[in-house]
Amino acid sequence: ITTGNHLKTSALSQETRPWLLFVPTTVFTNQNDYAGYIVLTLPMLISFIRHYPRSTARIVGIFLFIAGLWLLIETISRSCYIALVLGLAFWSLFLLRLKTKFKLVALTVLIALILLTAFPIQTRYFLNKLDYQVASLANTIVSNEGNEAHGIRLRLIKNALHFFALSVGFGVGAGNIDYYIKNFQIYPVDHYTNVHNWWAEILA
Repeated sequence: ITTGNHLKTSALSQETRPWLLFVPTTVFTNQNDYAGYIVLTLPMLISFIRHYPRSTARIVGIFLFIAGLWLLIETISRSCYIALVLGLAFWSLFLLRLKTKFKLVALTVLIALILLTAFPIQTRYFLNKLDYQVASLANTIVSNEGNEAHGIRLRLIKNALHFFALSVGFGVGAGNIDYYIKNFQIYPVDHYTNVHNWWAEILA
């Protein structure tokens, strides 16, 4: 994050674009895999914070949870943002008692106020960054014009859905979606053939 250096195994090790240079990948191939790891780890940290008996360990758990959120925002992996929000929403709505829900909301507000007071510049920076990424995600959903990355990704998904419907829901067979997009695409996707979306790819 601070130096822009990556391990040679990282896809970003040869990256020159400044907005990707400082994105964390650690030991993973790309930032999305690392973000997936974080999203799978954060619920374990929540359980640790709630049930571990020692207060000092809980404080460490809270620190790690905040650090995990920070790193998740830095990965720019918007699908993992959605996964985390859905997971936390399910947990808070269906697995917590009403009294615990109020405590959770109060604790969240308290931590947010402490961070905003102690680190105002950094907190505003991350909130602005998160706001920009969420806004760009909304643009991805509603827009498919131009050859920008989000437009191409949306058209790749639309092609996958087209072949899913054309096969009457049976799909085109494992590993065949790239071939179909390359040779029978309905929506233009430049030279790209990989769907770049696990759900749509498995569906097709």
